[in-house]
Amino acid sequence: MEKRIGIIGGGPCGLACAIELAQKGFDVDVYEKKNWPIYKVCGEGIMPSGHEILKGLGIFKYLDQSDFREFEGIEYYQYGIPATKANFEKNKKGIAISRIKLSEALFLRCGDFSNIKLHPYTEIIDTKSLDHDRIILCEGIRGKIKSKLNLGSSINQNRKRMGAHAYFNIAWANKFIELHWGENIEAYITPITSNKTQLTILWDENKVKPRGKNYYFSILKQFFPHLSQFTIDKMDGRVSSYGPFNTKSRCIQYGRYIFAGDDLYFLDGITGEGITLSLKQAKLLSGLCFNEENYKAKVFNHISNYELFTRLSLLKSSYRNFRRFGLNLFQAFDKLFPYFLKLNDGTEELTRKEKFIIKIFSIFINKDYRPNSIL
Repeated sequence: MEKRIGIIGGGPCGLACAIELAQKGFDVDVYEKKNWPIYKVCGEGIMPSGHEILKGLGIFKYLDQSDFREFEGIEYYQYGIPATKANFEKNKKGIAISRIKLSEALFLRCGDFSNIKLHPYTEIIDTKSLDHDRIILCEGIRGKIKSKLNLGSSINQNRKRMGAHAYFNIAWANKFIELHWGENIEAYITPITSNKTQLTILWDENKVKPRGKNYYFSILKQFFPHLSQFTIDKMDGRVSSYGPFNTKSRCIQYGRYIFAGDDLYFLDGITGEGITLSLKQAKLLSGLCFNEENYKAKVFNHISNYELFTRLSLLKSSYRNFRRFGLNLFQAFDKLFPYFLKLNDGTEELTRKEKFIIKIFSIFINKDYRPNSIL
């Protein structure tokens, strides 16, 4: 049985993969070009299923209660007016935590395992020097090894999606993640501690063209005037941007290489599934060597679920009438939005019928990732 695993990239996905594999007895090397803790621009709300995986990884012994906040559901706003909201199923909770704190806790947890070796300040340019049985690529949306292997692929969509976020010294009382809809633009409000809040903006660069040094605040003033409390003088740090979101790998696995996290697929941040998706894949990886095809099928199901609901959300952003129709449906049927969140999070409570419906839709997307596709 394969026992030695190399992981390139020490973000949440890479470290989570290391912990999951180490718990199953694998020897793991993690190569990271920076040092821990690692900051990366991203939304910092993690859905309930991801929250449960983090508990299983055992990282919370390295976190204080003040390092994170739990949230109870999602609330939609349109033009500053509450449109609909829903609690997560069965009182489950998501968790909002800064990327630095998450990175630090995962790093410290890795130190509990003698079979995990961390290699900071180590950039792997040529994987031929690595003699591991498997190499898991967790470099991110524009992974260099993926490019070198010529296994990168663009996502075919008529959008150029970009994002930017900043932290503010603002106490936000709402126990829900707020998603504010605009025209081809969205704003997320995520309280990450009792007195610090993250505000993330996502937009289509082809439709919204921010310019100037203070473009972030110009966007807020133009599209979200009701969020006027988020001002420069309350900002903690600086504005960080990222994007475009338009790349994926051409396969789940290629020889001994396995693509994971954003290195595998990143369609958009609108559903807040990025870290959760990475954690789910990390959990699946520990069983890879026992049933390879079963692993590919499960990863395919996770990605198809993610793409289906992300594309529906992008339609809400791009088309006013579709957004109005969707929000009206959620308001008319009070159980519909909670049901949507349950499907989006891919909880274990999905019925056979629900799984079958998602599988039918998945036939038309992600053809590269079907388990029987081989490069």
